Amino acid sequence: MVDFKYWFDITKKLLLFMLSIFLIYIGFKISIFYIPFLIAFVLSLLIEPLIRFCMRKLKMRRKVSAILIFLIILSIIIRLNNLGDSNTCFRSIKLFRKFKL
Repeated sequence: MVDFKYWFDITKKLLLFMLSIFLIYIGFKISIFYIPFLIAFVLSLLIEPLIRFCMRKLKMRRKVSAILIFLIILSIIIRLNNLGDSNTCFRSIKLFRKFKL
């Protein structure tokens, strides 16, 4: 006698597993499109307390404080990028001098 409940449970678990794998695969494929939005969302969550601080303590309007904080964060990011670039340039120059290229 065949136990249909057992085979039904096995089939259901197998289909759920295959569906999970498929959804993970699709998630990785479309991550190119939603990663920038996720990064922007996380940054907005991190910047919001600074904006509220500027609004409360410095008595700025929200628009002004948001632009100010955005410019400060942008300048920090650009500066960190420039530091990384200059470090790479200095290492490249040292490498060229070492090998006399």
